[in-house]
Amino acid sequence: MIVAFISSNLDDLVILTILYAEATNRKQRSTILFGQLLGIGAILVLSIACVTMLHAFNLNYLNLLGIFPLLMGMSGFYKLYKADETAKKETAYHTKVQKQVHTATGLTLGTIMTLTISNGADNMGIYIPLFSKYSNVQMWGVLGLFIIMIPIWCWIGQLISDLPVIRNFVQKYQKILVPVIYVGLGLYILFT
Repeated sequence: MIVAFISSNLDDLVILTILYAEATNRKQRSTILFGQLLGIGAILVLSIACVTMLHAFNLNYLNLLGIFPLLMGMSGFYKLYKADETAKKETAYHTKVQKQVHTATGLTLGTIMTLTISNGADNMGIYIPLFSKYSNVQMWGVLGLFIIMIPIWCWIGQLISDLPVIRNFVQKYQKILVPVIYVGLGLYILFT
């Protein structure tokens, strides 16, 4: 079970590291944790639902979930562009521009949850066949283990993001890094 969780969430660890490096306060770090809990919870519920209706559900459409991070990345680029135009025109509004750029990175509960869910097609590819082998009682055990693993995974992402070289890199390039990651993730999900 732990191997299934780790193997299906390695890509998520990279995203968590970037998000935690971007977080500037405890509230944002909590938002990341709760977004992960809700997002992976939704993936688990959807996986279980798929197992119960396996024959009626076409898994080929899961790749369409890649549209969400792709749109979030494009929105981030747009907001970054608009923030850059505003900075050129009105240097007195420097604080406003910083807020727009920070908004482009998307440290909101909905954004974190949507990103986690849209990145979950590969998770479902592991969970559905795995879950189909378990009884209801075993399934509850797996869910309990995964719920324990989510905060541990977030903690590992936070530890990595606290490394000075990682934090400095993300803070220096966050304006462009986060939209690039979102667009790349969206394209990867759509075309794999």
